Amino acid sequence: MKRRGFKPNMRAFVTILGSFSKVPDLSQHTKLMQYAHKLYQDYIEYLDIVRTANPTSPEASVAPINAYLTILSRAKDWQRVFDVYNIISDDNFSVSPDKFTYSIIFNSCGARSQDAPGDDPQSISIRQRAASDARLVWRQMQKQIEQGANVQVDEWILDAYVQAMCLGRPADQIAAFDVLRDYVGLAKPGETAPPATVTLSPVLLADVLWLCNVTKKHRLCVQWAQQLMEKNPTVLDRRHMDHVLAALGNLA
Repeated sequence: MKRRGFKPNMRAFVTILGSFSKVPDLSQHTKLMQYAHKLYQDYIEYLDIVRTANPTSPEASVAPINAYLTILSRAKDWQRVFDVYNIISDDNFSVSPDKFTYSIIFNSCGARSQDAPGDDPQSISIRQRAASDARLVWRQMQKQIEQGANVQVDEWILDAYVQAMCLGRPADQIAAFDVLRDYVGLAKPGETAPPATVTLSPVLLADVLWLCNVTKKHRLCVQWAQQLMEKNPTVLDRRHMDHVLAALGNLA
């Protein structure tokens, strides 16, 4: 672009990288990935120029980097996803992660976990590492929020986090249940949940019930579904009832 006399701005980087992220099976498009890597490096250089000229410029945005992270995740380039995340999560970097960044990272962890099925030691290790990475990022996100960052935990972040934790170690799964209690108000028997701050969407609920069954908490799956039938029946659909029926089958 520069050779043709066109100097891209932040919106141009978002548009081009965003269009790349919609290509299916990016791992099969070597040249496109090379171009995406080059665009990312160009944007990092552009950020330095922008912040030097105006530290508060709206041109300094994490949005193009989020698009690049999505590309890397769809290409299953898991290590580079975290390499980039570690760069932008540094306190001295030009921009900071936002809620979309965290959703992308948690989705990447979940995809990496589900991309390694099977009970062989390598697959188990991959799933456990993905959950461990997600827990680390969650702690970093919480620290950023405590320091005043404008990051709001929503149903998309929670859903991605639950998917990432579901196939991890028992301690990871317990951490997922704790987050659901603290944000959505779903408490296990004997626990007291604070008022919900995040709406339990149908998508999130499906993964919550999946978490119950994966962790063999089948009775809890049925109990939560029954509670929702009484309080908010409109959130339930066929996907959720499939999980409930699976739970009942395991309890029989």
